[in-house]
This record gives sequence, C-alpha cells and structure tokens, in this order.
Amino acid sequence: MAPTIWDVARLAQVSKSTVSRVLNGDPGVAPETARRVLEAAKALRYRPNHIARSLVKRQTRTLGLVIPDQRNPFYALASWAAEHEAYGRGYSVIVGNTDNDPSKETSYLQLLDARLVDGMLLIGGVQDASAIVRHASSSTTPMVLVDRDVGPAFSIPAVTLDNIAGGREMTEFLLNLGHRRIAFVTSEYTAAERDRRIGYEQALQAAGLPADPALIIRLEEDAWKAGRLEPLEALLLQEGRPTAIFASNDLKALFVYRLANRLGLRIPDDLSVVGYDDIEVADLLQPPLTTMAQPIEAMARTGTRTLIHLIEGTQPEESQLRFTAELRVRASAAAV
Repeated sequence: MAPTIWDVARLAQVSKSTVSRVLNGDPGVAPETARRVLEAAKALRYRPNHIARSLVKRQTRTLGLVIPDQRNPFYALASWAAEHEAYGRGYSVIVGNTDNDPSKETSYLQLLDARLVDGMLLIGGVQDASAIVRHASSSTTPMVLVDRDVGPAFSIPAVTLDNIAGGREMTEFLLNLGHRRIAFVTSEYTAAERDRRIGYEQALQAAGLPADPALIIRLEEDAWKAGRLEPLEALLLQEGRPTAIFASNDLKALFVYRLANRLGLRIPDDLSVVGYDDIEVADLLQPPLTTMAQPIEAMARTGTRTLIHLIEGTQPEESQLRFTAELRVRASAAAV
C-alpha cells in the first residue's frame, strides 16, 4: 500500500499540515523541521497526490496546446517555443494535433477541459472558428489564440500577424522585379493563407493588374501533402505560363520546387518561387527560398505569457499582440 501524508507526519513527528507546508515549499517552516519531513518522505518514498491537490487548489499548473499538425516545421517550432516558455514559468503542456479537422478541434477542447488544464493556447488552425466560439461560451477556462483570431465580437485574446500586409509586400517585391504573371498557390485552409491572398490581390490591383482567377490555384491540404498538383502542373506547361509563383507558405513552396524540377524548370532562371513563414529549411534549399519571415517563436511565447497572466490574474508584461512579417530576400527570385 502506498504511503500517505499521515505516514510521513508520524515518522517526522509533525502534523499533517506541517508536512503539506514543507512539500509546498513554505519558507516559514523551521529548517530542522523541514529537514525531518523531507527525510521522512524520502525514506517512505512518498509521492504527493497531484490530482487531489489540483482538485483542492483548482489549479493543475498545466496548459493545453492545440495545433493543426506538429509534422509541419512551422508548428513544431511554435509548440516548442510555447512549451519552453510555459516550463520556465512552472507549467507543463499537453499537446493535441487537430489535423485541420474542426470536429477533432472540438474534441480536444472538451478533453482538455476534462483534464482540468488551467488554460488553453490554440496556434493556427482552419478558418472555421465556430468550435472555439462555442467552447468559449460554455467554458470558464482561459483561452488565447496565436496566428488566428475570432474577431472583436468575442473576448478571446489573439496574438496575430498582419498577413494582408505581408502578402502585399511580397507581391510588390515580385512586381518590382518585373513579374506581371504571378501565380498564387494555396489551400486557403487557414485565415492566414486567405489574408496573404488578399494582400497579393491588393498589390496587383494597385499596380493596375487585376487578379487573374486562372493564376490562383487552390488545392486541398491532402493534395499538397500527396503531391497531387495537376492543376498547377497544367498551368506551368501552358503557353504564357506564370514567371513567378507566390506560395502561401514555405511547405507549399517546397512542393513547387519539386514540381519545377520534375518539369525541367530552373529556379529562378525559368521560374521565380517565393514563400511565407521562413521555416528552418528555407535557407537550406537550392536555391535558398525568398520568403516572408513570420516571428512565430516570439508570437508563441507572447501567447503563452498572455495566457499565464490570464490564469494568474496578473498584469501582462507586454501590450504588443500584433506582429509584422519581414521580407527575406534570397536566391529563388530574379528579375524577368
């Protein structure tokens, strides 16, 4: 039978409350008494019941982290940064992958609430935020969004990036290189991808080039992951093909690289390719990928700190919840 706190108290010849104070790090306990309690606990191999303690304190020192897909280097870095920030502040993290499935997202929100997490951090995800809104309306668990927003109508703090401005800046960069037929390739699963496409269209319109629907290729996420890019391949094989491709994120740019190589198109001599996010491998490609660098590590850390301040009822350390992307010019884009 596992030893109890009463066993520790009897062996140390102190009260149960004194044992509890020592194990909770109360500095007010006399050093000699604390030493006796710790030695007794060690001798009995006593382990506190964290679940019972959590129920009493109504706090588990645990955060729930929900992301679309940890295989994506972008979300891998984001989850690492969030966990690192949380651990440094005394919290552990439970991670769930939704696979861009709103029903799975709903399941994870319910599961995390059942596990009594102190708060939830949601990074990225599909445009449909109805699961978040529904859950927030019936749950008292604090929630913070990163790289996603449900709008001002709902009081859910969000750490966001100005993706419209980023999409516009990247398109202007290509226009300044002389490109006029610029394709935009995406899945548009996320609001971030949608906003980057809006920025792309705004830049074209400002240059007197209305967006051509034939140059906007939308493919399902599963098609991108499986390399089923037939519509894009047809576009690149036709006469008057685009001279540049703006991929809505760097992973999709990697698939464009592979397709271009298979079709015998040289980057950037025959086709300029740019991305968005600046994942770690972007600088390792041949040629290195020009991209918009998203400060996802800083965003994830900010979201984690904001969530912990909500949980603890303390004043946030920073007021900046909106970030901007930075253009990283490399060798994958060239003048026409």
